[in-house]
Amino acid sequence: MKPRSTANSSCNSLRSAILASFAQNAEDVAASLSRFAERSWRRELKWLDVSGLALYLFDHLRDLGREEMLPSAILARLQWNLADNRIRTAAMLAEALGINRGFERAGVSYANLKGVTLSPESVPDPSLRLQLDLDLLILESDADKARGVLEGMGYALQCKSGRTWEFKAGGSELPSLKDLYKAKPQRAVELHLAPASGLLERVVRRQFMHVELPALSPVDIYLRQAEHLFKHLCGASTRAAWVLEARRHILARAADDAFWHSVRDRLQGEPQLALPVSVVALLVEEIFGDVLPAYLKRAIEENVSPGVRVWVERYGRRVLLSGAYGTKHYLLLLEALPECARRERAGFGRMLVPLRLPPMIARGFAGETVRSRMRRYWIQLGFILDRLLFHFVEGLRYLLESVRFRRLLAGVEH
Repeated sequence: MKPRSTANSSCNSLRSAILASFAQNAEDVAASLSRFAERSWRRELKWLDVSGLALYLFDHLRDLGREEMLPSAILARLQWNLADNRIRTAAMLAEALGINRGFERAGVSYANLKGVTLSPESVPDPSLRLQLDLDLLILESDADKARGVLEGMGYALQCKSGRTWEFKAGGSELPSLKDLYKAKPQRAVELHLAPASGLLERVVRRQFMHVELPALSPVDIYLRQAEHLFKHLCGASTRAAWVLEARRHILARAADDAFWHSVRDRLQGEPQLALPVSVVALLVEEIFGDVLPAYLKRAIEENVSPGVRVWVERYGRRVLLSGAYGTKHYLLLLEALPECARRERAGFGRMLVPLRLPPMIARGFAGETVRSRMRRYWIQLGFILDRLLFHFVEGLRYLLESVRFRRLLAGVEH
C-alpha cells in the first residue's frame, strides 16, 4: 500500500521517499530511491542517523533485495554502522543485565522499558535500533535503593525531572555524531518512578536476545509506546523511527482480536491513554497508508477531534522530516488539544521563547585540563547558538503558520 499524497513539497525529497519506502514493494522502492544521486544521500546521512531510520532502511532494502541501489559509499557506511551497533547493543544488554541483577539483590520492584523490550513486535532485531540509554520503571518507594545500586556501579545522578531520574557514568568525553553507533565508555540510565504498583504488578519475564528480563505486559508495552510517542509529538522533536516502530507493532497485532479487546479493557481504567493511542494510530495511517484494525478506526472516530485530525494531516509528515532540533509545529497541536493546552498553557510563552539557556551537553570533571575545558566551552557555545537560531527561525515559522492553522480550525469547527 502507498502512503497518501500531500501537497507538501517535501514529498519530493529524499527524506520523504525514504519514509514512504517502508510501505512499498521492491519495484516501487527501487524506482523511488534510485533517482537520487550520492550527494543527496550524503546530505541526508545526518537526518537518517538522528531520525533513527538509518539501520532500519538498510535492513528493509536488504530484505527486498534492493540494497545495491544505494550508492556504494552509502551502502558501505550503513554496513559499518550496523556492525558497530551490534557490538553496542550487546554491550548495552550486558549493562542492563547487570543493573537488573543489582536491583533484584536490593529488592527493587522494577521492569525494563522501551529498548530491547520492543522486540519483536516493533523491532525485528534490537541491533537495528538507535538506543541512547537504558530505561527502567521502578516503584517510587524503591528510588533510594535503586540509586544506591546505580551509584555502586559508577553512575552519578545528573538531574531529576518530575518522576524521571537521569544517571550517567563512564567518562566525560563530548558526544560525537560520527561515533553514534559505536560502543562507548559513556553510559546513561533513566529511572521512571511509578507512584503505584499497577504496571509493575503485571510485569512478565520474556526472552530478549537469549536473555530473560522482566518487562511490561504486552498490552502495557503497546500503551506506553503510544504514550511516549504522543508526548514527543507534543514537544519539539519526534524521531521518525518511533512512528515506524508503532506501525510495526500495530501491524503485528492487526489480526489479534484478543489483544485489542485487552487494550479496550485497559483503557477503561486508564482513559487518559485513549487520546495518545488514537492520535498515534491516525499518524501511522496518514504516513504509511495502512489499513488499521477495526478497534483503532473506532478509537480515532471517538477520540480525535477534527482540529487534531487537521494537524496530523497537515503537519505530521513535516514533523517527522524535520532536522535534529525539530519544529515548533507542536504548539499548533497544543492549540488543537483543549485538554493538553490547558495543562501546558501556563508555559506556552516559554516554549515559544525560552528564557533559560539550554542544558550543558558535557560536564567538567576532576583533573580536567585547560585545553579540554576550553574545548568543552567552545562546543557548548556552538550548541547555544544553534538553539538560539532554532528558536528564532522556528518561532517565525510558527507565527506565520498559526494564522493558516487557525483558519483551518475555524473551517472544521463550524
